[in-house]
This record gives sequence, C-alpha cells and structure tokens, in this order.
Amino acid sequence: MYSLDATTGALNWVSSVTTGVVASPSVTGPPGSQVIAVGDLTGNVDVFDLTTGNLLFTYSTGAYIFASAGVSTGQFFITSTTVAIYAFGAATNVPTPALTWVTPHTRATDGRAIGTFNGSPVRGSGSTQ
Repeated sequence: MYSLDATTGALNWVSSVTTGVVASPSVTGPPGSQVIAVGDLTGNVDVFDLTTGNLLFTYSTGAYIFASAGVSTGQFFITSTTVAIYAFGAATNVPTPALTWVTPHTRATDGRAIGTFNGSPVRGSGSTQ
C-alpha cells in the first residue's frame, strides 16, 4: 500500500503489507490521529498510522478478507469469510487498536438479527453461497 501527497503526488510512505489486498483501505479518526485499516487475502486486518505509515497492529481473522472496512464513531468494522463481523476501536472519535467484539458465526440471509451492537440488532443479508 502506498501513501501519496494529494497535491504533489510525492511518495509519503509504503506500508509493510506484503500480501494481496483486493478492497479499498478505510480511514477513521480525528485530524492528527487518523488511522488507515485494510484487510488482506491472508485474513489479516492491518492498521497503520495515516501520517507515518507505521503499523499499529495486525489482527488475524483466520480467513480471506474481500471487503473494505466500514467506519463509524471512531470504530471500524470488517468481515471475513469466517462469516463473523469484527469491530475494532472504542465508541469514541479516537480509534484504538483493540478488538471490541466479534459476532457469532451465524449465516442469516433473511434479515434476522445475528447479534447486537449498542443495544441495536445487527441483521444478516446477502448470500450464503
């Protein structure tokens, strides 16, 4: 993964991700404390400091990651072919390198609740194929 200066196109940094990445990276956090999260084909979630490119942490889901992370309120959420949803960070505007929860391994494609987050249901959708 490469970080380029948006104005000049100059190279800022190159990440240490060495395996295939097929989804877009996601950025979260307030200015000056932003992180970039990306999943790879080995099932790792890698989180980097957006400014320096330093690897902050890696978490292994144990299965392929094909989708970009979603971000909200300083947290990011990512799924892998384990069928679980992984949540990282605190429910604040400051991202932290900590796994906060994982859904059960449930395949629900009919809109049934497969878990909860902050008291609200998380519903299944998509295909089981």
